[in-house]
Amino acid sequence: NVGIRVNSATNLTLKNNIRSNGTSGEQGVGIGIHTGNGDKVVFNSIRMEGDIDTVGSTTGTGSNVGIRVNSATNLTLKNNIIFVDLTSNTGTLNHYAIVAPSSFFFLGGTGGLNYNNYYVNASNPQMRLGGIGTTIPYATSSDLAIWQTRFTPAQDANSKSFAPDFTSATDLHLNLGSVNADYIALPIAGVTTDFDGQTRSTTAPYKGADENLTYLLPDLIAPAAPLTVAVADSGNTTVTLRWRKNTESDFLRYR
Repeated sequence: NVGIRVNSATNLTLKNNIRSNGTSGEQGVGIGIHTGNGDKVVFNSIRMEGDIDTVGSTTGTGSNVGIRVNSATNLTLKNNIIFVDLTSNTGTLNHYAIVAPSSFFFLGGTGGLNYNNYYVNASNPQMRLGGIGTTIPYATSSDLAIWQTRFTPAQDANSKSFAPDFTSATDLHLNLGSVNADYIALPIAGVTTDFDGQTRSTTAPYKGADENLTYLLPDLIAPAAPLTVAVADSGNTTVTLRWRKNTESDFLRYR
């Protein structure tokens, strides 16, 4: 059960995709990269949770993974939000936010891992943040601090590990009312809009498929030019204000 699988590609950009509630009777993968060269997996939101082998289904034997990389060259994997909280009948079976093929995967090439948010439920004994290898069992990293030391050269220096504020379990829009530095990511050339077609910040875009538009608020609440209104008497005065907005959808979202 794979949400998105890339079997072979060159210079592919996989962006602004959302997957939620991924469960499976065997093995589930949110995004799987089998092989490729120069690909970008950026600004995706993945949420996988639940019991992978519920009553009446086949007992799961495979580790479920938010993003699994089997093999690739010059892969850029940045600005993603991966939420995984899975259980299975086999208590010794681990599940992961991310799995990479080797500790030297990014040695001598371009691309890399950074500015991701890997969330796994720390109270779930079957969850691990990361895994290294191509076959089960993977060499595990229980938390982000360990994961950041796994690679040569080191990866994910600016990544985070916290529960993302999704609107709901099935709606992966960000439910944010103010700027949150933990979500700030890195601009990616060629990715200018989010899942909804809304403009991404060119300096401080948000992780995941949904761009938080809080940074646009000054444009939405300031007049297009300085406005001075002089009222000469106590009669009725009608004032028309012209407001800046980036797109119609941005305006509607914050009106």
